Amino acid sequence: MTIETYLVDLSNYIQSNGLGTVAVDIVISGYYDKAGNAIFVTPYGGSDNCEIKTPGYDDPCTPDVQFLVRNLDQAIAISKANAIFKLFRKVSDLTIGDTKIISMRAKGPPSFVMKTNSLHYHYSINFSLIIQ
Repeated sequence: MTIETYLVDLSNYIQSNGLGTVAVDIVISGYYDKAGNAIFVTPYGGSDNCEIKTPGYDDPCTPDVQFLVRNLDQAIAISKANAIFKLFRKVSDLTIGDTKIISMRAKGPPSFVMKTNSLHYHYSINFSLIIQ
C-alpha cells in the first residue's frame, strides 16, 4: 500500500459522507490556492510517513494525515472541519476501500489556521493512523 492509496480511500470516505466530491472540492495530496472552497487531504507535514506495515506490528508505523478545510464562509469551514473530526476521531478496525485502519485518532480538535488574502478561512484537523 502507498500513501496515495490511503489518501484516496479516506477522500472517498468523506465524499460518501456528503462532505464534498473527490477531484472537485476534495483535493488529494496537494494544496492549490486557486481551488476555492475545498478540503485538502495530505500527509501531515513534519511527521514520519513511513512504510505501511503488514500484520505483525513488530515496528508499528503511524503515518499521519491532515485535512485542511478551506471556505469563504467561516461557518461552513467550521461545520465541515467538525464533521471530519467526528467521522474519524476514534476509529478502530475499519476497512475503507483497500485501506484497513487498525486505529485512527485525532491529534486534537479542528484548529483555525488562517484567513487568506482571498478571504478563505482555513481549519486543520490532524490524525495519527495505524494501517495495514
